[in-house]
Amino acid sequence: MRRFLTIQLVIFLLFTVRVSGQQMPQYSQLPFHQFSLNPALAGINTCVDMRILYRQQWIGVPQAPSGGFFTLSARVGGKKRKYMGAYHGVGLKFEREAFGPFAHNRLQFAYALHIPLKKELTLSMGAYAGIDNMTFDASRVTSIDPDPAVQTSSFSFLGPDASFGTWLTGKHFFVGATLQNLIPLDYPIGYEASKRIHFYLNGGGQIKLNDAGLSLLPVATFRFPPTGPIGIDFHALLDFRNTFTFGVGYRKQESVLFLARVKFLGYFTVAYSFDLITNKLKGGMGHTHELSIGITTCKKKSTQSDVCPVFE
Repeated sequence: MRRFLTIQLVIFLLFTVRVSGQQMPQYSQLPFHQFSLNPALAGINTCVDMRILYRQQWIGVPQAPSGGFFTLSARVGGKKRKYMGAYHGVGLKFEREAFGPFAHNRLQFAYALHIPLKKELTLSMGAYAGIDNMTFDASRVTSIDPDPAVQTSSFSFLGPDASFGTWLTGKHFFVGATLQNLIPLDYPIGYEASKRIHFYLNGGGQIKLNDAGLSLLPVATFRFPPTGPIGIDFHALLDFRNTFTFGVGYRKQESVLFLARVKFLGYFTVAYSFDLITNKLKGGMGHTHELSIGITTCKKKSTQSDVCPVFE
């Protein structure tokens, strides 16, 4: 049974690469880690910011996807925001995803330009540029009958990678757009296995609920692959005094999401999320976990709801 599930998973992954359905990693904690998707957020805050996230997908399914990312960003230049006085940000991201016999690694460097339009309104534009590495280890594939075509198809592919993003943020809202895989490449496996451009659109805001420091943070993310259905994530998060955040989300035709985050000692953040699968993988299998840690050089000084960030 385990071998049969392994073969099914490999076939599924090959198929999704061909149609570009879920070619890019997706994270349930995206509202907490927007820079992992959009390079325009590099250096948007005055602090040096570091994030680490690990995701274990589809628990109970042999050789299911797992991976995560490491990000680091910082502002270049002064801390003051003057009207039309642009400032800059830099950063990097290392991302890895392993699934069955496949492994996918990306190393990207980011640059962003931030233009204050008003006191509480900033337009940002940024780009990721780096390398993309895809490997396939045929020794990890088990077939019912020996297949020479599979056993001799191991490869390691290295190519350029680039993304572009824009970001508009105010005191209580944000809107972002990202283009990934701007350099289409063909992978040396299967039929028409290629990396294609993906488009992301997301936005959210902050709704103050009371004077005690409780706010509602609604966030929506839309994923537009080159083929296949549009992916949609909705999050509804409650934030208390910029310290505790928890809530639920929904990923279209896939899962219900549960998230929690806590900030402590002024410099540290820990977040956890659980995906309750609602599609055909349900039945005690296929649930997903994410754990992340954040470190910043700026100590959080305020606990008032009006300074609670609507994005991270």
